[in-house]
Amino acid sequence: MLALCGGWIRAQNGTVTSPNYPAGSESGMQCEWIIEVPRGHYIEFTFIDLNLDSSVNGQCSSDSFVEIRDYNETGLCFSSVLT
Repeated sequence: MLALCGGWIRAQNGTVTSPNYPAGSESGMQCEWIIEVPRGHYIEFTFIDLNLDSSVNGQCSSDSFVEIRDYNETGLCFSSVLT
């Protein structure tokens, strides 16, 4: 594990998990990781076990999501949201 709930990661490879994994995480938790690789390299994400809460107390919720953003020295290049 590289970070508990957010942080700056500079590594050749690794695994990011949510706190308390494989148990569920706390409601309302927000974690943000910044993953940096050298110029000319890329990041590949593989989700092995992804469970996003789709409801809270029986009501639909859009609070659970994974967002991937790609930045370079000129700014945002790409953004994608998984819900």
